[in-house]
Amino acid sequence: MPVKTNCFTCGKSCTKTTAKDRKGNVCKNTFCSRACYLANHTLRRDVKCGACGNVFKVKQSSQKTFCSFACYNRKRYVPDKKCVNCGKKFAPLKKVGTHIARVNSAKLCSKQCAQEWLTNNEERKRKISVAMTGPKHPLWQGGKSALNEISVRGPNWKEQSRKAMDRDGRKCCDCGNSSDLVVHHKVPFHNYDNYTQANKLTNLETLCRPCHGRKENAIKTGKQMVLTLGDRRSGGHHGKCRGHKQHSSKLTEIDVLKIRSDLAERKSVNSIAKTYRVRNNSISSIRDGRSWKHLK
Repeated sequence: MPVKTNCFTCGKSCTKTTAKDRKGNVCKNTFCSRACYLANHTLRRDVKCGACGNVFKVKQSSQKTFCSFACYNRKRYVPDKKCVNCGKKFAPLKKVGTHIARVNSAKLCSKQCAQEWLTNNEERKRKISVAMTGPKHPLWQGGKSALNEISVRGPNWKEQSRKAMDRDGRKCCDCGNSSDLVVHHKVPFHNYDNYTQANKLTNLETLCRPCHGRKENAIKTGKQMVLTLGDRRSGGHHGKCRGHKQHSSKLTEIDVLKIRSDLAERKSVNSIAKTYRVRNNSISSIRDGRSWKHLK
């Protein structure tokens, strides 16, 4: 379709159809005649080299910014840098695929300097502390327990932990290791409203740090509650949220009651799962009594 445009060479107004190159892309430059088209191939403009600053001539449509390949490489070349930890100059090299290349992002000369910088950089520590404080931390459980304000684990914690270690022969109750021991609460400390109950010897066991970490992680797979828990005496809670209070729960108690009603009416597990947007095994677990046991 003809369009009104200006000639790229002489600037005269002309009406031309949009031309395409050999690849099928629409040409940006339009010419009023064949003479202007041919003149454009001989017409040159001045360009300043981005590396050495020399002025050189290029075609009107050229996008060149360097006068030579040497200038192009010199501009791309990354010079030696100063290590931010030890202050020594180093070549910022990095393996890219199968070859070694200079990179502009390198700041440290070696792994040892990197480790020292990560350990001693107070500004970095401050930023991480701000980014991982309170609810931003992945292991955040809701805040400090009221008992924790008395002391770390109550006034009798040191004595009770020593008694628990003596009782267990100062060995890990799981693997028998005798080094790097800690005392573990079987039921989490913050699930009690009285430190004397939490620190009873029957609730304490001696573990090594690896075994202790495994048990703590097993507890933290469910979202834990924070004091005060008044429903423990009524037998309602033992360290993990139940039902819709669980952070990953997609169903509510009303949904589960409706699902049970649908199952009683012999509706298929697949159709119920699609209705509530859950997996088939979630519906099967409710049907077989493996989940939501507390809901009567």
